[in-house]
Amino acid sequence: MQARVSILLFNDVINEAKKNAKLSKKYNGLTSFYDKRRFLLNNKDKLPSLVYRVPTQSQNSVIPIDIVDVMPASQGAVAQLPTTLTALTGADFDIDKLYTAVFNYDITDDGIEKVNYMDKYKTFDDLVAHMDELNTKQKENLLLDIFQSVLTSDSNLLHTTVPLDVCTDPVKSVMTKEVKVEGDNTNHDGFSLTPAHQAQMREQNANSDTTIGPMALNSVFQYYLQTTGLDFITDP
Repeated sequence: MQARVSILLFNDVINEAKKNAKLSKKYNGLTSFYDKRRFLLNNKDKLPSLVYRVPTQSQNSVIPIDIVDVMPASQGAVAQLPTTLTALTGADFDIDKLYTAVFNYDITDDGIEKVNYMDKYKTFDDLVAHMDELNTKQKENLLLDIFQSVLTSDSNLLHTTVPLDVCTDPVKSVMTKEVKVEGDNTNHDGFSLTPAHQAQMREQNANSDTTIGPMALNSVFQYYLQTTGLDFITDP
């Protein structure tokens, strides 16, 4: 999926590029938005990222993106994505948040390069055997590459492309027949469409990003496994 993101997402990359004499000269000191944008777009093939919705409910809540353009910092930490994102992830306009996970990068005279975790190892098995030797940036890039591999695999095409409501709507239709709803909470006055309601919802959910990650619900499940002492049977 293609995306247009805020240039704020790459502030650290740009600041490192400014320290490189060759790049700084080529892009006029990387001081203007035009030159910063030109630098990033000339390296956009190195900038694949992940966006994920919280709550993360399925593989279709985590989406690989190709960054095709950037917006000025004055527009804030925003992103523009295709309208199909709403149906795919099950967003419902109650201040759902979309987060971005980007790779760690090195700056060279040629531009941007992803931090490499395979440079000392010939095979993936060799890498796994020496996992403790990786630094934090290498481990993070490895994790993101694993996510990317899973999400772009043809084996997971159904899970990553089918909208969330395809699975949840049948469940809702059954549950509404079984659960008695107390009172009528339907909004008849249109308040949910007003800026005041949006501001109220934003304040209510402002701290929902605490201890979250691309696999937020999996983290909850892992907590239950650890606290109860449960484990998977790996050799039945």
